[in-house]
Amino acid sequence: MSSRLLLAIALLLTLVAASSCSRQPNAELATEFRAALTTGMMEKWFPAIVDTEAGGYLSNLSADWSVGETQDKMIVTQARHLWSASQMALFAPEDTRYEAATETGYRFLRDKMWDEEFGGFYNDVSREGTPLSGDKRAYGNAFAIFALASYYELTHSNEALELAKKTFHWLEAHSHDPENGGYFPFLTREGEVVTEAPGPDEGLRQSQYPYKDQNPTIHLLEAFTDLYKVWPDLLLEERLREQLEIVRDVIVDPEGFMRLYFTPEWEPVSFRNSDPKTREANFHLDHLSFGHDVETAYLMLEACEALGEASCEKTLAVGKRMLDYSLKWGFDKEYGGFYDRGYDFPGELFPSIIDDRKTWWAQAEGLHTLLLFSIRFPEARQYRTAFELQWWYIQNYLIDHERGGWFRDGLDTEPEAFDSYKASIWKGSYHNGRALIRCIRLLEENSDL
Repeated sequence: MSSRLLLAIALLLTLVAASSCSRQPNAELATEFRAALTTGMMEKWFPAIVDTEAGGYLSNLSADWSVGETQDKMIVTQARHLWSASQMALFAPEDTRYEAATETGYRFLRDKMWDEEFGGFYNDVSREGTPLSGDKRAYGNAFAIFALASYYELTHSNEALELAKKTFHWLEAHSHDPENGGYFPFLTREGEVVTEAPGPDEGLRQSQYPYKDQNPTIHLLEAFTDLYKVWPDLLLEERLREQLEIVRDVIVDPEGFMRLYFTPEWEPVSFRNSDPKTREANFHLDHLSFGHDVETAYLMLEACEALGEASCEKTLAVGKRMLDYSLKWGFDKEYGGFYDRGYDFPGELFPSIIDDRKTWWAQAEGLHTLLLFSIRFPEARQYRTAFELQWWYIQNYLIDHERGGWFRDGLDTEPEAFDSYKASIWKGSYHNGRALIRCIRLLEENSDL
């Protein structure tokens, strides 16, 4: 009997048992989530990721958390680990490892990644902090703001808050589009907007340079939300509102998914009606990204609430439409998990899955958003059912119960991920750390349910 069939039988028995009794109480789930967050994950990340030699955080750790040879550092990863350490220090103040880990991360950002001559954060540096390319990106600077706001929340360091403000004003001066709104993604060291790839070795990014991008946009929204909570500046409020309206009213298609790339005037980039060869060659620019959609459903709502809107009904309705679309077309209803990519091919009645991987970050974001919407819409039982299936999936296919941490991809579709890296410049402690912290708070705030 195949292992997949055995798992299917186990899942069926679990669901049958669940149907014959009440669901697992939120208080019990909160206890499970706390263990998964601390002993199962964060206690492995910290101190494993802390670079005691060069400062900041290591970039590459193997499946058993061994230190890899290449340790160049990217602002996105460094900032995300600083955010995680700061939030864990707030969440579990009795565990001193996290606050200690924030100091090396903050100093590395301040002393090594900030460009004292031209401003802005470098995108990538060597392990010791020497700039590698000199280029800068709105995406990376967004995460720097996000991390500095979190570090300020923990330490009340005016120096850190001032650095976050400087970063915001640098983006305003160099990346913001005063004519059409939003931000240009790629910049030179001096802060000039880049619209053409600098060389032939840029891979898929070559075709991304002319466009505005949903990914920096949603994370600027996230960063501005957290900065606004600690610095309610009028210009920041204006930009936060602008980002929210661009995401909610422009980037999100009426069907309930986000377009990925746009012209400077915010016209969506689509190859849907091209010939099959051209369409397939441009899947990286034009596909359904279910993980980003379920993540953004939450980020929009948080931004709206930070702005103090009397009613976030419109934002909540758009977020619900996005979650519903992803659940309908991008969620594995048998085993759980959100697929990586789909495509709405012309002439077909429903979207197709073009990449069935279930990446760790998308599963984490989906878990949190499902729980949040199950609480906002208790009558919509599908959210709670999917949340419980998603947690089952994560426990069985993503959490490395032997060595700690999460696998890169779910083992049901990517079994080789068992031996893949625990950390890379694109895999850190942020997505699943944030999701579990948010879930625990929601479960504890609603412990009577």
